[in-house]
Amino acid sequence: DVDHVASGQNVAAAQLYPRNGTADLTRKHVIYPAWGPEGHFHTIVFYYFIGIGVLLAVHTGLLKVRRKFFVPVEIHPEEGLLVARSWHPRIRHWISLTFFTLLLVPFICGIAAIAFAALYSEAEGWPFMTCLDYTITSIASLANPLTTIKPSTPRGDYLDITISIFQYIMTATITGLVSLLAIVQKVSDSVPESWCGFFRYAFLYMPILISLDIGINGWLLAKLEGWEFKTGILYMASSTLGIPNPLTEASIYSDLGKLVDIMSMIAQISFTGAFIGVMVGHKKVGDLVTGLEGKFGGESTQDENDSMEDYSNGSAEAGGAYTKTALADDEPLLVAGKNSREINMVLQREQEELRRLETLIANQRWRVNHLMVESKQASLNEVNNFTGRWSQGVADPMRDLRETMQNPGRDGYRDPRMLTAGYAAPGYAAPGNDNLEDSDSEENGLC
Repeated sequence: DVDHVASGQNVAAAQLYPRNGTADLTRKHVIYPAWGPEGHFHTIVFYYFIGIGVLLAVHTGLLKVRRKFFVPVEIHPEEGLLVARSWHPRIRHWISLTFFTLLLVPFICGIAAIAFAALYSEAEGWPFMTCLDYTITSIASLANPLTTIKPSTPRGDYLDITISIFQYIMTATITGLVSLLAIVQKVSDSVPESWCGFFRYAFLYMPILISLDIGINGWLLAKLEGWEFKTGILYMASSTLGIPNPLTEASIYSDLGKLVDIMSMIAQISFTGAFIGVMVGHKKVGDLVTGLEGKFGGESTQDENDSMEDYSNGSAEAGGAYTKTALADDEPLLVAGKNSREINMVLQREQEELRRLETLIANQRWRVNHLMVESKQASLNEVNNFTGRWSQGVADPMRDLRETMQNPGRDGYRDPRMLTAGYAAPGYAAPGNDNLEDSDSEENGLC
């Protein structure tokens, strides 16, 4: 039967995939047909892949529309593609981790599996679905492969090496990205700085979480495959922990069981990144690294102080142009690896907030300066107007008197019956007028 399957011929589904829940545990190297016993495995994978792609597109699209039309420009950097700034921090953290682990990473793995499957099909001449099983097995590092066929051409061997390199780089990249997520940093910051706190998280809390993950996935597989709970636990422990000699000979036959196995193995990459992020951010780990290679944290302190002093002494008249140039040329105040990772990440977030506030301050400073210039110009116009009128009054006193009599409200003139002295000289306040300053000389009037 195995030889027939390897040559592309189907065998009775009942022989390879029993439906009564009693799997044949002695057949560890069964080569599954392209379409499973129920004929829906690849259909389920296809719809799941399309579904997460559509969900990601709609979710990120709606957040982009919201950011463009309903969010002020100055806080755009605080908005993300997966979460919004206005959401509660806990909701943001958990949605970000969930989307990253269950949607974004599987979607990237699916695209890579399809691309490599097309290359294998061209190089080996296998059916595309068989190639897809092979690439999924390699990318997800499944303990029980979906197919046991092997490349027989040099191009196939090179593709094996290439896909292994891709899987290695992808794992390292995802691990690093997950270790930088906000929820991971928050947990890392909450770890006590003592050795007791470090060992408590490393040897108590982390093993409990790993055991809980194995227990949930093992229970789910046991339900889908009709196994005993113990068998599901042993299977997931072998897959998750990468035990060379499997603890059980059980194999997965159901379509949903295969999907759960694939998703759990892909999710392990993200979980590994979370565990690493929590542990490497601990103060004792940073002290250990500093003790091994020395301290490199104080090299750019003087340059940073000089830069901030130049900025604070900069001309406000430059306005928005100066702000854009300063922000464009501004280098990060912290460089990864120069300080302990815990402090570094906190200060990086504070630096982003500082840049936003500096932008607002510079814009407000330019506005105040602009208003001051306008105020000075208006005052100068008033002085020039007064000087011109005063000069005309000196040259022709009778003319100014005639204009004053024709316009009683001009220059603070009041009815003589209401004042002890009824004449108000040009440019001076009449006696009793509290709204204008009383001047006794030309100098006071000009001032």
